[in-house]
Amino acid sequence: MKRNLLKTHICIVMVAVLLMLNSSVIFAQTSSKEKVDVTIKTERQLRNFLDDVSRGNSYTGKVIKLAKDIQVDCNGTNTWTLHSAGNGKNIFAGTFDGSGHTISGIVAYDGNDKGMQSGGLFGSVAKSGTIMNLTIEKCNYASKDKSFAMIAGENYGTIKNCKIKDCKITCGMWASGVTGNNHGIIEDCTADVAITFGCYSVAGITTFNYGKILNCSFGGSFSDYAFTGTQYMEVQAIDIAAYNNGIIQNCFGYGKASLTNNKSAHYTITCFADEYKSIVRNCYYSEEVSDGAYRAFQGIIDNVQACTLEEMQSKTFVEKLNRTKGNSLAWMLNGEQEYPVHVDVNEVTFSLLDAKKGYVKSSCSYAANGDTVKLTTYLNKKYKLKKIVAKTASGKKVRLTKGKNGTYTFKMPNEKVIVTTSVVKK
Repeated sequence: MKRNLLKTHICIVMVAVLLMLNSSVIFAQTSSKEKVDVTIKTERQLRNFLDDVSRGNSYTGKVIKLAKDIQVDCNGTNTWTLHSAGNGKNIFAGTFDGSGHTISGIVAYDGNDKGMQSGGLFGSVAKSGTIMNLTIEKCNYASKDKSFAMIAGENYGTIKNCKIKDCKITCGMWASGVTGNNHGIIEDCTADVAITFGCYSVAGITTFNYGKILNCSFGGSFSDYAFTGTQYMEVQAIDIAAYNNGIIQNCFGYGKASLTNNKSAHYTITCFADEYKSIVRNCYYSEEVSDGAYRAFQGIIDNVQACTLEEMQSKTFVEKLNRTKGNSLAWMLNGEQEYPVHVDVNEVTFSLLDAKKGYVKSSCSYAANGDTVKLTTYLNKKYKLKKIVAKTASGKKVRLTKGKNGTYTFKMPNEKVIVTTSVVKK
């Protein structure tokens, strides 16, 4: 392994732009006028919802919110049937908000034979679709000839702030930790998946990237096996994206691989890249556990650095990640894990105000501890504000600072905030 694999193309202007980006966390606008269309609290409700998506309900424009952690019961024959991807009939086009909750315990085998091979919790996410604030933990997907990813087979939309923890995938080819094919945005995601596979290439985040992978990391493992009656073949395992025809930015990997064929290899950032479309920027790898950042690269490379595993576990490395993260979530060392993780975010919600009287809008629906959140009141001309109060989920009052034109700001605490507004006639 050689440390001089990298051919650096300096993009000074782009780096300067990144450094000037606002670092606040903004996922979506939230107001008292919005409502949750589907609330999921039980395994049965989750199964019913996903079955509805597989039958063709796209949930376009709808908000689906997970209200509790869900432990799936897959004992006996009650195994999960994952939905096929990309057949044009089961594309999810709404917003699935995990609200920081966890889905765990799914045991999934070969299921739906229709459509493309790759599938996950969702088959395909449309351009208008979003999966966010979700943790998938202790789930096990297995198939001889199909491909699995933990969240979605195909993503044309946004997968944001999702965590894959202590999961397993065993399949023939093209397995991925987050999504099989990415044409959209994967941002602020971390994956800890043990992937066992038989041929071609697999990846910790996505196998095929045609979109953007921003501020993500992989810390799982790879191992290969031979199909019955066949010989081992050359394979590649890649922490971030096996094939890159898009942008990989501010990502790092520390995954480990156990590959039996001496022609096989493990790379951190990507394996193959398009000469005209591939961009890799501000990414980090370790030659202690990989064969380098990539196998063959053509495109733009800016600031791809080799690090030791010890360096990746340091405050200096966290500071380096946070300097170039742009609008993405910040990283931190939390004491429980050796490597950097994203800061936690919490929700800003509202007690509903009669729509005839007006509404209140927040600058962000989720924010990290210490972020400044701005509230703006919009009232019917017949009404005036009587009181606006912000409290944490545990009942502690949050200090509001009054601004101009009906605006208020507060510093986000490390828990959910509920804003209550009362108005009176003029």
